[in-house]
Amino acid sequence: GVSLNTYSVTVYGKEVQAGSATIISCKIMDITEEMSIAWSGFTAGDNYSESMGEREGSSQTGILVVKGPAVTQDTEYTCTVSSISNPASATHAEVVELNVFEITTSNKQIKSGNSVTLTCSVSDLTAAVKMEWYTVNGEITEGVTTGDLSGSLQSSTLSLDAISITTEYKCSVTSQDYPESGAQTATALVGVFGISVSSEEVRVGTSTTLACSATGVQQSATIQWYSGVEVIETGSGYTVTTELWNNGYLATSLSIDAGSVTEDNSFTCVVEAEGQEDQSEIAYLLTYGMTVTSYDVVEGTAATLTCSVEGVSASDVTVVWVVAGVEYSEPSADENYNVVEGDLATGSQTSTLTLSGDITADGDKTFTCGVTLQGQSNRVDQEVELKTFRVSTEGGQVKTGEDAFLSCSVSGMTDNLEIQWLLDPQSGTILCLVDGAKRGCDLDDIVSTVEGDTTNSVLKVTSPIGDATLTCRVIGHNTYEYPVELELNDLVLTPATETRAFTSTEVTLTCAYASTTISDGSFSWYMNNEVCRDCSDPVETPKSSKLTITVEESKAGRWGCNFTKAKNNKVMKSNTVALTEVQSTGEQTPNSVWDVAGESSTVQCVVPYGLSQSDLTSISWTLNGNPVSNDGTSFISPYEVVTFVVPALKYEDESATGYISFLHTEKVVGRLQCAAVYTTGETIRPDGSELNMIKLTANVSSVTVLPAQEHMLRSTAEHNPNPTHLTPWRTAPRLWHQPPRNL
Repeated sequence: GVSLNTYSVTVYGKEVQAGSATIISCKIMDITEEMSIAWSGFTAGDNYSESMGEREGSSQTGILVVKGPAVTQDTEYTCTVSSISNPASATHAEVVELNVFEITTSNKQIKSGNSVTLTCSVSDLTAAVKMEWYTVNGEITEGVTTGDLSGSLQSSTLSLDAISITTEYKCSVTSQDYPESGAQTATALVGVFGISVSSEEVRVGTSTTLACSATGVQQSATIQWYSGVEVIETGSGYTVTTELWNNGYLATSLSIDAGSVTEDNSFTCVVEAEGQEDQSEIAYLLTYGMTVTSYDVVEGTAATLTCSVEGVSASDVTVVWVVAGVEYSEPSADENYNVVEGDLATGSQTSTLTLSGDITADGDKTFTCGVTLQGQSNRVDQEVELKTFRVSTEGGQVKTGEDAFLSCSVSGMTDNLEIQWLLDPQSGTILCLVDGAKRGCDLDDIVSTVEGDTTNSVLKVTSPIGDATLTCRVIGHNTYEYPVELELNDLVLTPATETRAFTSTEVTLTCAYASTTISDGSFSWYMNNEVCRDCSDPVETPKSSKLTITVEESKAGRWGCNFTKAKNNKVMKSNTVALTEVQSTGEQTPNSVWDVAGESSTVQCVVPYGLSQSDLTSISWTLNGNPVSNDGTSFISPYEVVTFVVPALKYEDESATGYISFLHTEKVVGRLQCAAVYTTGETIRPDGSELNMIKLTANVSSVTVLPAQEHMLRSTAEHNPNPTHLTPWRTAPRLWHQPPRNL
């Protein structure tokens, strides 16, 4: 008989991700023998591999391996079944579908601690698929949102919060129509990188540097600074320095010049790379102001320096004062440096340094205020200059009817200053004599001058008729007041001019008040500004003191007297006068006179003149004791007369000079003497002059000399004794006759 065998064929299609190798199969069931299974619908090659399989019991499965390169699009393959033992039997063909889809995910790079959303998209679908998310720890269900098929596209998102480590996430896609296809996966890498910045708080006008670094970034990443939306590049007060990428590390710094640090500011450090999100961090530049104040003070008075910070963001500020390397803060153990540090409130804090008068007495000084903010190690220093100045006043002691000039000088002051003159309230009104009438003095006649760092204010008070105390007020940051005394001083020393007197002469000086009223007090005498302690007892009355001085070298000088008022110990000074000692001596020149007969000579006699208590009566002359009359006649014997010329005396301030001239003869020989007579009885006789006449004789008529030779001429002057003089011709004095021309 003939057997009829029937079988059934089942095919298993696939739905897989493009590029993924897969296997499709064709299964024959209810067979009794091995069957032939052939595949078609492709071009044979390396991308395909088929197998009929072997009968196992009543079934046999043939497979077609499609390698990844051939899995690019939807394809239909045909499985043809035929009998090996009965080729005449009918064949059976089944179509097997291979559906191909695309899975797309994207890697992300985020800053540590940020959130991110991953998306997995499947395209070229013919039916909805099952989409799931996994990590190495298993499936993720929280934060997953899977959409419906839209056309040929279906997507799923995974939302993640606060990611701190780099993690690999897998998107799993499983065909619901072809579950035997298995899960197809795609990987999404979330790379976590760290970005940190340093913010700085600095004083306005101080250069600084902000830093930014990123870790865990890919090599292609960039790092930049932004101000708002503008990229910052080197220039215009900024310097950008960026390091090269090194094993996931990237860094940059932003240096800001001092001139660009004017106020608070913010700068954004941005790290950019493919697939990253939220890659910026803000660095803050916080600024604060530092103000120091110092005011000019009078040397030797207390001074306070101030150091303040404003706009501070830090929660604590330390302020110290530095003097010669020593730090002073509150509380200070040195009483010369008192520090008071205020509290930090609304970003401001003030510290003061009060200096004692002992410190300011040394003049200008420089101090340092140092500020350290919390969290900072560097101290910011600011120098504070202390300027000191000096005030000097000079009162006026004037005589009745004279104008008084009071002065107030300020030296070394740099602050703006004002000098005012005020009347001391206790003095009442100052009376002046104006046009013969008494009225209140005008205090507006002020002349101010500036020379270098000195301002001098002079107040003129016209004809005051009473004592008063005025006040010089110096106004700068502080106000200083100084009393200036105006005093009437009618104390007069007479004689008022220089006293010139012979040694041992007694001179009387009188110190007396010219006014009708005088306070109780006492007189004292001084010479050359030194109190006279060995003065003989002066003769004193309530209004005067008379001092008699015997003129000698130790008493010569400038004399004056003081009157000290008993009620207030004020000292009134008189005018001063010079006392000059004059020696009772003179000078007669020349002391020796020589000439030949017939020649004329003159002798002079200089004696003191212009004495205060003694007048010069005359200067007279004698020759060998014989007087020379005023008309020049001198009798050397009853019958011999010599005639002289006696001109009038010549007077200067402190000397008088008498002259006498004569012709040399044999009679005018001997001692010529002058004598000066004064009204007080003094007679001055200087050393006299010896008058001599020269007689010349020669024992040769001629002398012959050779040129360029020097010879001596011997001459003899006849006189007792008879000296002999040797003189070169060329230097012979005029008293000698010239030699004959034939010499």
